[in-house]
Amino acid sequence: SAAEAREVFLDTEFGMQTFGFGNRRLTWVGQDGLIFSTEAKSRWAHTVLLNTTTNTTKELRPGKCEDAEHVVSGTGVYLVGNCQNIDSLGVERVDLTTGEVQVVVNGTDDYVIGGMSDGGYGLVVVGDTVAYLGSTDAEPTAVFVKQGGKTQQITPKADLPHGFMTRPRPVTFPSPDGHTTLHAQLFLPP
Repeated sequence: SAAEAREVFLDTEFGMQTFGFGNRRLTWVGQDGLIFSTEAKSRWAHTVLLNTTTNTTKELRPGKCEDAEHVVSGTGVYLVGNCQNIDSLGVERVDLTTGEVQVVVNGTDDYVIGGMSDGGYGLVVVGDTVAYLGSTDAEPTAVFVKQGGKTQQITPKADLPHGFMTRPRPVTFPSPDGHTTLHAQLFLPP
């Protein structure tokens, strides 16, 4: 039998360029759910659940923060983003049935989720076990597994000389037109 295509959602506010940027993907959930990333609703990169039957959308993690990646497992969507701390990435699980948000990996100023050169965050979820890439300003990227509330680094610790990696210092400076404050990180030699 021939397949039938139909339009389930049309972004009329900002245009299609706001969909699927970076390594974010379209993901089917159940019979009528489609998860994708967009900046259309708030101009922040948020993960959205689209009900393809009712053509309604819901931001899974609204607010002044951004989602970098999502992984669906069971009834939850795991989001890599900076909603816990605007200056670093953590992992949260949003339950698709209740909307409840649970912190899985706490993003702090000292700890960063990610590390893949192609922009991926290395998040893998099987059941309630989460594997991810992580690093600090003193330790290079390593593989971590979190299961049953316990986190373990499963790759060997790097054997680097003391002071090889340095702590970045946050700096701000005005834009050339004076209307915006720019935020950056300054890496000084050890």
